[in-house]
Amino acid sequence: MRAVKLIPWERISRVGYIPATLESITSAKQRSGADIVLNANLFDMDGGPVWGVMAAGKWLTESMGGAGLHFKGGSAIERAVGSAVSGGDFLAGYPELVADGRALLTASDPAFTSARGRTGVGLREDGLVLYVCSDGTDAVTTKELAARMVGLGCRTAMQYDSGSSSQLLSPDEQITTGRKCSGYIGVWLDASSKRRLFSKEYHGKNKLSGHFTVAEFACKDGADAVALDGRLPGILEEIRAACGNRPVTVNSGYRTALHNKAVGGAAASQHLTGSAADITIRGVATIEMCKAAEKALTACGVGGGIGLYTGQSFVHVDVRAVRTRWQQDKAGQSAYSVPGWAEQSAARPTLRRGDKGDAVKELQRALARRGANITSDGAFGTKTEAAVRAFQRQMGLAIDGIVGAKTWACL
Repeated sequence: MRAVKLIPWERISRVGYIPATLESITSAKQRSGADIVLNANLFDMDGGPVWGVMAAGKWLTESMGGAGLHFKGGSAIERAVGSAVSGGDFLAGYPELVADGRALLTASDPAFTSARGRTGVGLREDGLVLYVCSDGTDAVTTKELAARMVGLGCRTAMQYDSGSSSQLLSPDEQITTGRKCSGYIGVWLDASSKRRLFSKEYHGKNKLSGHFTVAEFACKDGADAVALDGRLPGILEEIRAACGNRPVTVNSGYRTALHNKAVGGAAASQHLTGSAADITIRGVATIEMCKAAEKALTACGVGGGIGLYTGQSFVHVDVRAVRTRWQQDKAGQSAYSVPGWAEQSAARPTLRRGDKGDAVKELQRALARRGANITSDGAFGTKTEAAVRAFQRQMGLAIDGIVGAKTWACL
């Protein structure tokens, strides 16, 4: 088994060492509350750490080890040498795998040259890399692990305890051997962060939603890393459904800075953060795609960006916070702002407590999208009235519980 994780720095709330004395990884995860836990340091038969381990500023080993990772608090991690470390947590690598983006030569020790379960932790410019494999068909040598960490974009990487110690637990992956270890690395995630990182090689076939895989959003220059806003696949699913469930082709998803410059992308393009997709749908007019995108972004609760490129027959969709709409009529011409493609609704009736029907259902759905805890049953009762009053208060409207033109406009 093998688990490969690329975690953006902004998605990490905290990362650090979890001291243990011959404790199972399941127990360590439950005790610490970390979202992701993987094995860490070497240890002796009594469960004591033996090579370059500091926890909360206190050395747990006589040896300070050599190069390793210094966990300084929060998401701050850096390469350091044990003798120069003070404060925080420190784990010496065994051995150091990657420095300045280059794989280092490993010793001829059989522990390094044999194919075993391996645990690697590396640092990219934009995130943390975790690589854990178990003994068996996915086992690798230390040299192979170093090469893989370089391939994953690491500028620094360390190997930690290997063989049957190599284990990882996360919400979506589990590699366990039953071996109890004397220390673990924990990663606590920020649930509010939408950004994700993937490897095309290891995650390319992974489904992001019902119809989209990681590979579809990969940069066209062949780069392995794929950055993506987690909301984007769901929005494209909404567009697909609104367009007769016809397949959506992603012409351009994530872009590296070099590729974005090569194709003439904007300096602050949403593609650089994996927040955008340029799409086509065979048999569907681009203007109909724009209308579908308007509905999808509204359902997602973001203003987002929609760009209609009539000359090149594609539509740009992104999840930026501020609503932005534009159109370009011919390749090479400047784009210009447009109001958008939201379909205008017919005049809605004034609603109050006691009313029933489809208009009430529409009202209830709109309130629910804005956080109201109500069901769309079509009956304007006390809960719906309370939700209306709360919304009117939030928007600075007259608080009368009656849904007239001004309340509808704000909804």
